[in-house]
Amino acid sequence: MLQRPVAESSTQMEDASPILVAAPDPPRALQVMSFGYDTLNGVDPQELGLTYWFDAAPDGEPYPVTVRFIGQHAETSPEQSSTDHTFDVQSTIHQVIPGSGRVALTTRVLDLAPGQWRVTATPISGPPRQNSGPSGPHTQQPALPHGSATGTTTFAPVARVRAPGVRLGAWPAYVGVGAVVALITQALLAGHHRLPTLTLLVISFVASLLGVVGAKAHYLAGHREEKNGLLISGMSIQGFVLVAVATVLLGSLAFGIPVGRMLDVTAPGLLFGMSIGRPGCFLGGAAWESLLRLAGGCGPPTEKWVCGASRSS
Repeated sequence: MLQRPVAESSTQMEDASPILVAAPDPPRALQVMSFGYDTLNGVDPQELGLTYWFDAAPDGEPYPVTVRFIGQHAETSPEQSSTDHTFDVQSTIHQVIPGSGRVALTTRVLDLAPGQWRVTATPISGPPRQNSGPSGPHTQQPALPHGSATGTTTFAPVARVRAPGVRLGAWPAYVGVGAVVALITQALLAGHHRLPTLTLLVISFVASLLGVVGAKAHYLAGHREEKNGLLISGMSIQGFVLVAVATVLLGSLAFGIPVGRMLDVTAPGLLFGMSIGRPGCFLGGAAWESLLRLAGGCGPPTEKWVCGASRSS
């Protein structure tokens, strides 16, 4: 099989954040993420989502786990393979916390030919040996499993949000509802305080659109190692708040709206909207790092989606 180093390959891997496991007992060590919507089959760009499952060591110090994924397009022989018909990539969890139970590592391979793929997963590094005492023998931790699976590529925007525990569409649904609630709250309070409701709503709507751009720019500024463009990058609530609040302030000054009263009617809606949108971040697979640490999961990953199941009592 044609093998290509990650650094030199045109096949790219997607960065991600930790999420919580929804189904901690999968039937096999390697799974190919699927979508089940045939209309998008073959629509460019295509990605392959791979999830490797293993059990964390029962005790010891945090340790890294590296897994090698090798893929071959099912309809192409190794002798006929081109750069988009094979891949050979590695994915690493930098800190696996012992005793955290079932763990999954999900990575995505970009720029692939659409269709069915045969993939193998081979652990390269795993839990170290543990010394039972000053004079005791080293204890070998259970070996990590090898896995193989067959599956089809998925439309890239869908593949980027598919992983164990992720609820597809949760983030835009919760954030959208939060935005509507924020604007309604602001409008009701603005009417109560006899401010120009329609003008303030238009300013806030424009501020929200610019806030999305600020959220993406803030995210990219903190994740410069990612090669995603502005349209498909993540978003940061800090960037949204900074740009949106600045826009509302400038708009209020331009239209003669008292800034103090404007802030009084805007702040409650902003907080209500954030409180509704935040669960969408969790259900969409983001912002799990702190919870995983409390639950004994894996963290903090810097390259791939990492899932950690909580300890059972």
